[in-house]
Amino acid sequence: EPAIGTLILDLASALNIHDLATSDYKFRFYSPHSISAHYFLIDQLTGQVKTQRSIDREYLCETNACGPCKNDQNCSLPIQIVVGTSTLSKGRNHGMVQQKFVSFDVLVEDKNEFAPKFSLDAITIDINENTPENFMIPVEAAVDRDSRQSEITYSIMPVDDYNQVISN
Repeated sequence: EPAIGTLILDLASALNIHDLATSDYKFRFYSPHSISAHYFLIDQLTGQVKTQRSIDREYLCETNACGPCKNDQNCSLPIQIVVGTSTLSKGRNHGMVQQKFVSFDVLVEDKNEFAPKFSLDAITIDINENTPENFMIPVEAAVDRDSRQSEITYSIMPVDDYNQVISN
């Protein structure tokens, strides 16, 4: 969730355009209705691609806005930009346009801002004194928007150990 206006790519530098102010370069998204155009903007004066809104990885993956996420490690937004110039001769525009296509992916990394949550604040489980060590007791699964269900693990701690963990 980068701040609005975070620099993603400097197109002018990447394309070796040294004086963008006096050149005839124009930048645009290949598709103005793409997900890229929704989250990013291209500054025509500097050639920089910046964020124009907050990018929430959980939202992107839950809604498949960036396409199906193959796993939690690979979430990216594809960006396709058209770079165009007009061919000028003695100050006259002859209408000839040269275009380059620039494509890259913006990797969206997750910020761990959600804690696992159970539907109940407390769970009471009666365990017999003679229960063998490492005996498995099924409990309701927690939900964590930052993790897949299979990545959440649980352990039961004695009350004294729990209080030490909380106070540290």
